[in-house]
Amino acid sequence: MWTNSCSGCLVCVIILAAAVLVSPLEVVAAKTYVPVVGLSCCSKVSTSKIPGRVKQCYEQKPRVDCNRHAFRIMTEDDKEWCVDPAARWLKRKIRRGLQCPPELS
Repeated sequence: MWTNSCSGCLVCVIILAAAVLVSPLEVVAAKTYVPVVGLSCCSKVSTSKIPGRVKQCYEQKPRVDCNRHAFRIMTEDDKEWCVDPAARWLKRKIRRGLQCPPELS
């Protein structure tokens, strides 16, 4: 009878020891987590048609560190443009199938 009781205590001690050892690892992992940073912000936008062909398009939605709604366009010559969402030419391209997913924020 004493053996059964002791083996139960031993299991509890092992589980408790494992919990104590794992807890500091979770704290370290939480402290070393680095959020995604470095998203650029279009502070000025244009409604003018941009020169060159569109290679990529991303929608910049307002966020805490950047409150302007804009579309970030990358052309085939790797130039980046900030376009006003009200630009007619951009609305037309989007209606015709240009994909502009939102940036990760």
